[in-house]
Amino acid sequence: MIKRSSRFLAFALLLSSWFVSRSVKAAPAPVVYVLAIGNNALPIDRRAVTSETRLNYADDDAAAVFQFLYGFSGRGSLLTLMDADTQRRFPNVVARARPPSLSELRSEVAKLRSAIENDARQGRQPMLLFFYSGHGMRPSGDAPYLSLLDGGLSRQVLYDEILSGIRAEYIHLFIDACYAESIVRPRDAEAKIVDLSEADIASYAASSTLSRFPNVGAVIASSATSQTHEWELYRHGVFTHQLLSGLRGGADVNLDRRVEYSELYAFLVAANRDVTDARARLSIVARAPAENGRIPVVELARLRTAARITDIPSTAGLVYFEDQRGNRLVDLRVEGAAKLALTLPAGSRLFVYSHAGEGETLLQPNRSVPFTSLSLRRSTLRQRGAIDSALKRGLFATAFGPSYYRGFIDAQPEFVPVSIPQNEAPAPDSGNKDEARAPKNEGRSIGIFAAGGATVGVAENLGPMMAMRLGMRSAVPTGAAVNLEGAWGQSRTFDEWRTLATAGYRWGVDSSQTFAYAGAQLGGGAVGQAAQGKSTSWTAAGAFVPTLGTGFRLGARSALNLELDVTALLYRRDGEFALSLLPAAFLGFHVEP
Repeated sequence: MIKRSSRFLAFALLLSSWFVSRSVKAAPAPVVYVLAIGNNALPIDRRAVTSETRLNYADDDAAAVFQFLYGFSGRGSLLTLMDADTQRRFPNVVARARPPSLSELRSEVAKLRSAIENDARQGRQPMLLFFYSGHGMRPSGDAPYLSLLDGGLSRQVLYDEILSGIRAEYIHLFIDACYAESIVRPRDAEAKIVDLSEADIASYAASSTLSRFPNVGAVIASSATSQTHEWELYRHGVFTHQLLSGLRGGADVNLDRRVEYSELYAFLVAANRDVTDARARLSIVARAPAENGRIPVVELARLRTAARITDIPSTAGLVYFEDQRGNRLVDLRVEGAAKLALTLPAGSRLFVYSHAGEGETLLQPNRSVPFTSLSLRRSTLRQRGAIDSALKRGLFATAFGPSYYRGFIDAQPEFVPVSIPQNEAPAPDSGNKDEARAPKNEGRSIGIFAAGGATVGVAENLGPMMAMRLGMRSAVPTGAAVNLEGAWGQSRTFDEWRTLATAGYRWGVDSSQTFAYAGAQLGGGAVGQAAQGKSTSWTAAGAFVPTLGTGFRLGARSALNLELDVTALLYRRDGEFALSLLPAAFLGFHVEP
């Protein structure tokens, strides 16, 4: 017998539509814009330089930053002239590049201003990430500027036309160049260097430059000289590579997939701490927006077409990833008993190098892969090109994790620290790697699901039955699931009970705070029925359960789920096999311990 309940299914679908609409409305995503500029060319004002000092990788810096940040919402502008090698390395952004001139910059700023104002009128939250890589100059007797093809991006243009002119909710500045009063580190070898202490630089950046813009944050670097600021091994400016390493998750010390200023600042300082040659070591200056010190620079959960490498341990030593075009994506060294995670491009082959060996992997979108599941073999990698010994030995030599973060940020009272749950904090490093204990961390894979709902009974005219479901399942929408459920219902003359245990698999898609999945489960159980005044009659049953579900994340470790399924129940009745289709709907919570 096949039992149908069209009214129940219609109600369940209506409930599902309402739930999804409420979930999406409850968590509006910020609209991310990126404006990335890279200029290799010499300044047109030759008073600013004493010799021919053309850069090699400013175009690569801008292309890499644009390609990464553009993946958050697909909005922004790229101003750079990409040489042949850069076009081969970043083919997906070639068509979007425009010349890095002042006239093009003003044109793109006007477009961004209009789009951002339109977003604000519609209640969205626009955010701008501004990046510059190239020559920064301070001609004798004149105001400093960032070099463009047809002139300079002066402080007046930056402040009056960009920071004041663009009404974004937040603006994040990242500048890889020499600039006025050493706010930005010297990158080109012959530019004039202003001799200020690191404390002077930080004080000036915080009090004298951006104080009139409480919605603007900045991350900048300075150094004593500029002899090693572009590195052939990275094919990037050193600061730009470190910045991207932190934003891809290397700085996410509490594993909440939100990279905040305090995390990024601590990560960058750790990356440069052990560079012993002062001429090569970068000093990092950072300032979070005054009106919200906890605003994230990026929220990695909102990155489209990405995957995650989780549970990266300290035993891996220095870890770095390259894509199939040879672009070095991330460098990372994890401290002590901590473990960190990275968000990397999905759908293309990646290569990993570590102390444990080297290997390759193909990451699927919206999937999390533990580092320990990667197949690594003994490293045969040889160093390429001439590498400055101070950088080779010092960069990323300091391990990064919760202990380093706490110690560093505790000495920076102007930064608001992130919250690191105590059960995720590593124990002090005893120096014995064999005794190190891994904390509970982002590598969580199994959670508990508890829900209540309604279904229908096997018996005719019984009406809706109450139901409960208790299960265990993976933390991401794709993965294994095990359920134990019970249902009961009664009429004036008849009672029915049902219990089932099932196991199966779900396939899902994950978008920001909401997700959806479909799956199927197999199992069995028993059905009991009793007329009033008579004993209960039980029969064994087999079940096939296709399921559709959607969810809304309430926090880092919990979610609200709605599941709809139709149980195909096979059982014996009156000496014959019978089949009933029993629709059900469950609303419940998924909690990761």
